[in-house]
Amino acid sequence: MLPAWNTFGVLFDLLTFAEERNDPRRDEHGRFAARFSPRQAAGLLEVPAFNEAVAALVAAAVGLQRDGTVQFHLDGLLKPPVAVLSHDCDILLGNDKWTQLVRGFRVFQPLMKARLPRVSNLWWMARNAVFPRRFYFDNVTGMIDLERIFDFNSTFYLLNGSAGRYGARSGTQILPEIVQAAGESRDVGIHYNYDTFLDYDRFGRQLDELARIVGRKITVGRAHYLRFAPEKSLPFLESFGIRCDESAGYADRIGYRCGIGGCFQAYDLASERPLDICEVPIVVMDATLQSQYPEEPWKAFGRLLEHLSRVGGALSLIFHPGQFNNPEFPWMLRLYHRILLECRRRGAVSQTALFLAEATLRGGRS
Repeated sequence: MLPAWNTFGVLFDLLTFAEERNDPRRDEHGRFAARFSPRQAAGLLEVPAFNEAVAALVAAAVGLQRDGTVQFHLDGLLKPPVAVLSHDCDILLGNDKWTQLVRGFRVFQPLMKARLPRVSNLWWMARNAVFPRRFYFDNVTGMIDLERIFDFNSTFYLLNGSAGRYGARSGTQILPEIVQAAGESRDVGIHYNYDTFLDYDRFGRQLDELARIVGRKITVGRAHYLRFAPEKSLPFLESFGIRCDESAGYADRIGYRCGIGGCFQAYDLASERPLDICEVPIVVMDATLQSQYPEEPWKAFGRLLEHLSRVGGALSLIFHPGQFNNPEFPWMLRLYHRILLECRRRGAVSQTALFLAEATLRGGRS
């Protein structure tokens, strides 16, 4: 059997970010957006090309071995799909200056279009001024409790360093409480601050500070605002001992940025060598899923998971604590619960990104 297309070349290009290496367009945060990808126009962003190609080759090879004919299914050969759950702890207190300023702006924003002011935002401002943890830090413990009911695990990415619009709005004093709530069974990683992007000095200071707060070495991370440079970010992170990164995803759509649902060892094109770091690309972000599929977003998640159950793979999801159980965003209520129900309904197992990365790197060395 000989595939009739350059399977290896296409998949290698996806795993080494060829689309964005060959396209200089970036959004206001320096990110390669889904709208720039030719796969979006072709309706292919939600297709795990790598997983499908491997599944087709394995199925064909097994059929040829058994009776000399190609088969097109993997019945009896697949493990359950994997759900990779994670939470970016961007806002842990609802009374920070920037969150309150945004709410204040939303009060008067409708006036620009000759509409009545949105006075409900004054209530949210007052509520969090009195109870700053409500619907933010409190949601962290709520998510952990819900995951324990399902026997699922997750990773919490903590943001420390400079404060501000793109920094650690809630400060660092509350972070030890997150570590305590997460416990030993959950991975805690670094949420690379906006101003540490490819800056060795600033990144090193943030990493050292978080390691002191957490009380252990940090080896997994994700970028705040998903800032990611296809040729520079992974070698940069490897130099600091990061073993697993979850930054390669889209902020404007759900989809397989690298064409894979799962984990892969990074490759440095400049030095032509595999790196000692793995990437677990984000497929689904909470608010993006809801805005893209507003009617029944959990069913869209379920369709992706069902597809991976037939070809093999892992589906990664970010769900922010502030979106979990917050009446300020009523369209997000119960969404995470419904997503976990979809995982259970399709027999998914739960693994963290770092677990997958360490298993991949061990396999690469053996």
